[in-house]
Amino acid sequence: MPHKMVPHSVRLSEEDSDFIVKMNVPGAVTSSDKIRAIIKSRREKSERENSYEGLLYTSEEILQPIIHKLKIAELESDQHSELLSLFLEWLVEATSYTAYHAHEDELSLSEMERGIMQRLIRIINATLRLGIIPEAPCYDANIIRKNLGSTLKLAALLSSLEIKDGAPNV
Repeated sequence: MPHKMVPHSVRLSEEDSDFIVKMNVPGAVTSSDKIRAIIKSRREKSERENSYEGLLYTSEEILQPIIHKLKIAELESDQHSELLSLFLEWLVEATSYTAYHAHEDELSLSEMERGIMQRLIRIINATLRLGIIPEAPCYDANIIRKNLGSTLKLAALLSSLEIKDGAPNV
């Protein structure tokens, strides 16, 4: 069943009016069509902000131009970086998770911290796995190993400490 249309009148600056006229919105021809499309898009975005799934979609949408440009550049240069792919995938998920928990009415700081820690450990472990490969599948095959020195030293120091209740006793 079609929704009832309610008329509204707005005054726009010349600059905004010119912007709408020149704007390319698929399926919208008139200024009214374009304004309705803008409002619909903003309403849908607002609704997406209330769910993890919606925030994931929004994060993907924001990063999609960067990912698209990267994939085209990789195709053209016949290269690929697992590090960049891994990071961008992680960034989408970590951003969505953080935004979702920040939007909750009852913000559980300890739950958010636990979730962020889990995501940090995942990216650290995935990066370390890339360091195991003699020549990592990155633009610079040695980038991981060249940059892990201080991290490995910290990990060695941590592992040498006495562990009590699952945490190092300093």
